[in-house]
Amino acid sequence: MMLRKPISVVWPFLLIAVEAASRGQSGLELTVRHDSLGIELTWKPLWASPENAPLRTLAAGPVYEVQTSSNLVQWTSSGQRLDAGWSSSEALLKLRVQPTAAGTFFRVVGKLDLAGLNLADKDLRGADLSGANLSGTDLSRAWLRRANLAYTDLSRAKLRDTDLFHADLTGANLRGTDLSGASLARTSLHQTQIGRDTLMAPKWMLVRDLAVSQGFRRDLRGAGLSRASLGRTDLSNAMLQEANLASADLAESDLSGADLTGADLTGANLVRARLRGAKMVRAQLSQADLSGANAAAADFTQANVAGASWNRANLSHAVFLGTDFVRWIVPIGTIFHRTVMPDGTLRTDTDSFRLLVEVITDGAAAPNLEAADLSEMELSGVELSRAKLSFANLRGAALSHADMRSADLDQADLTEADLTYADLTGAGLASAKLAAADLRNARLNRANLRNADLRGANLSYADLRLAALPSAENLAGAILLGARLRD
Repeated sequence: MMLRKPISVVWPFLLIAVEAASRGQSGLELTVRHDSLGIELTWKPLWASPENAPLRTLAAGPVYEVQTSSNLVQWTSSGQRLDAGWSSSEALLKLRVQPTAAGTFFRVVGKLDLAGLNLADKDLRGADLSGANLSGTDLSRAWLRRANLAYTDLSRAKLRDTDLFHADLTGANLRGTDLSGASLARTSLHQTQIGRDTLMAPKWMLVRDLAVSQGFRRDLRGAGLSRASLGRTDLSNAMLQEANLASADLAESDLSGADLTGADLTGANLVRARLRGAKMVRAQLSQADLSGANAAAADFTQANVAGASWNRANLSHAVFLGTDFVRWIVPIGTIFHRTVMPDGTLRTDTDSFRLLVEVITDGAAAPNLEAADLSEMELSGVELSRAKLSFANLRGAALSHADMRSADLDQADLTEADLTYADLTGAGLASAKLAAADLRNARLNRANLRNADLRGANLSYADLRLAALPSAENLAGAILLGARLRD
């Protein structure tokens, strides 16, 4: 039986520890009271989650046993046991340990024995059975979606046609287990123990094999691995051409150098995956989540990336030729450095632009972007109120509908920028370059435009009430059709 790392309290000459047979528990809150009669241990019960309610009418609940040791390696039962039944999560369990010789160590071990029971067709969705003894138990057709079965003994158990979607079977004993027809989509099979008499569909046997023995340089061409749970799996340099990995969980997996040409990764979870140098030519990545992935030097040529998430991904030297990747996409914190865009141009974002991305997407207070080079950027609708943008290069930038209220744009270059419907109320634009800028329907009331260059700018229907305007010379050729200059 697998045991939890103990939570211990040190007393003179005595160590007291409480352990759980369940590796799935988050930890016991142990209280120790020492008096003349001995030592009283108090803790919250295990396996007390509401999802375990269907078991309470069928089986005895957890049993807690006191064990002793002189060396913390070999443990023997003290004969003290507590049959707690199915205690509620609010209840507290207590055991009194009698005084003993100095140098004796104690622990309390929780055990849940459900061996041989008939639990077929039971609704145990989300149940916590981690560390339990389910040897020979009939769980055929049971609903065990998202159940915690980590380190359970399921040897010789029947799980025919059982729904185990997204269940945790980490470290479970599956020797002699019948899993024929079971749904194991997104189920964790890491460290599971199987034997020749384990009955499992070939697809899930392969998933288990990859999860346990890893897939470094494995030939998996055309493999059907849709909805497989392969998080943190080593698939580096694997051959996965034309493999079906749709909706698979590959979070934090190592796919560096892997060949995924033509693979189907639709809706796959690739969060924080390592994709450095991976070949993703013509791969289907629509709706895939690549947030935080390291895709440096990966080749996405002609891949379908519609709707994929790239937040905080590293796309340095990645290739997107022939894809529908939007050139000026603004995902949170994504790194572009000599990234080959669909039209063959190279994209390298400056530190200022990456900082701006954080502001736009995270809603942080505007940083100091003075003298930042944001020329020709697609920044429509951005939130830049009170931003410090003096001396910034915004030449040709798309700022339609941008919120730039009270922003500091003194001496900024906004030549030929698109500022239609932008809100520049109270903005500082002293000596700014706005020649040929499109300011139709922009709000510039109370803005400071002294010495600004507005020659040839289009200010049709702009709101210029209470604005400090430049000289007539700096307004030469400007269009003021329908502009509001006073109340």
